[in-house]
Amino acid sequence: MREGDVVWWYARRLRSALAGHVLTRSDLRVPRFATADLTGRMVTQVTSRGRHLFIRVDGGVSVHTHLRMDGAWRIRPAAELIPASHRIRLVLGNASWTALGYQCRGGRRCHTPIRNQAQGAMDSPVGERITFWCPRCQR
Repeated sequence: MREGDVVWWYARRLRSALAGHVLTRSDLRVPRFATADLTGRMVTQVTSRGRHLFIRVDGGVSVHTHLRMDGAWRIRPAAELIPASHRIRLVLGNASWTALGYQCRGGRRCHTPIRNQAQGAMDSPVGERITFWCPRCQR
């Protein structure tokens, strides 16, 4: 299982590529969220909490991933073609960079608020959270 330091490293790389930029590409390759479109929303924050990674965008939406054993994020220049791979579960991109989430498991909506240590507040329960895998909700 990916440890917290690896998830923190992924969050740092994703933050430098996506935070503060408007998404020009959004492809959630999980049947439950396939119709969700985040294009046109700005990425406000990318953060990790333990083994969980949160990508927060405008409108109170958070994309919550857990990498489990074999998950990974790859960041490529936006001009490069996205490889044809069934392992890619998330594609988020802006004018400069494209982030590819490999093997992020499909899951349930997470209703448990996660404490945001950086802001000292709880996530809003009215905000939508797209959860790709959450051990608290897994049955």
